[in-house]
Amino acid sequence: IDGYFKFNSAQQGGAIYNKTEIGDITASFGGNRVSVSSSPSRNDGDFGSVYSGGAINNIGSINTIVGDFVSNRAAATASDPTYGTAYDLYGGAIYNSGTINTIKSNFVSNYLSTNMFIPDLYGGALYNKGSITNLEGNFVGNRNEGGYAYGGAISNDGTLDSINAHFIGNYNSAIREAYGGAIYNNKDAVINAITGDFIGNYSESTGPESYSTDAHGGAIYNKGTINYITGDFIGNYIRTNCDEKYGAAIANVGWGAGGGNYTPYIGTITGDFIGNSANQGGAIYNAHNATINIAANTPAGTYEFKITARDTNSGATKTATS
Repeated sequence: IDGYFKFNSAQQGGAIYNKTEIGDITASFGGNRVSVSSSPSRNDGDFGSVYSGGAINNIGSINTIVGDFVSNRAAATASDPTYGTAYDLYGGAIYNSGTINTIKSNFVSNYLSTNMFIPDLYGGALYNKGSITNLEGNFVGNRNEGGYAYGGAISNDGTLDSINAHFIGNYNSAIREAYGGAIYNNKDAVINAITGDFIGNYSESTGPESYSTDAHGGAIYNKGTINYITGDFIGNYIRTNCDEKYGAAIANVGWGAGGGNYTPYIGTITGDFIGNSANQGGAIYNAHNATINIAANTPAGTYEFKITARDTNSGATKTATS
């Protein structure tokens, strides 16, 4: 498929919806959208539905995608923001629950948005619950706005083997909770390797303190597995009306049996952490059964944390070996 896809719209896959097989796509995608609107007086049979893939919704297989994604979106609005439960939104540019071999694209200003308090927003540019082998390009100014926000650029529930990209100015601006201004990696999800810099990404919650307004992971929030991260983290931050704001660059957070019993893991992190800011963990927050870089060959009873970084952050704790 060759061409340019501009200002197309649908409820699933604003430009392309694939259920079977596509070989190669060489195209640019601009201003495509998935959208829904409703009001309390409307008898909406789609209420609580998922709206996904502002440009591409793939549940089949695609070999390669080459081309830029600019200002694609998925949006849900209601005349009463407190209305009902949710129109959940996934993937402002791409939604993938199938397989994609290679994506070579820049993602610029793609987004998910809602004026409602309840919906979940996953992946301002890309949502993956299938398999993507190679992802190359830059993510600039992608975002989630409203509801509960997860992954201003990428939200991953599947497998991403290799990400080679810079993440610049991506963000969550949630009414309720916000996780991962650039990348959100959910429990049981796997990212093998990330190579690239994270600059000026952030997570914020704009709701009143009476709401649940936590904001965590200005650049990355991990609940699953990330084996390698190579890149610098510069000027990432957290902003919220409450005190629950941790991990300005990276939040690696697990939970015990009562909360789902997941134990996140991040392997080797190599990079400089400069000028990041949060309430706890100005650079890295690691807590609740989470592990960062415990060396496989470390003798029993010892744990070696190998984070190569300069400690020039607000609230950061230096790398330690114990």
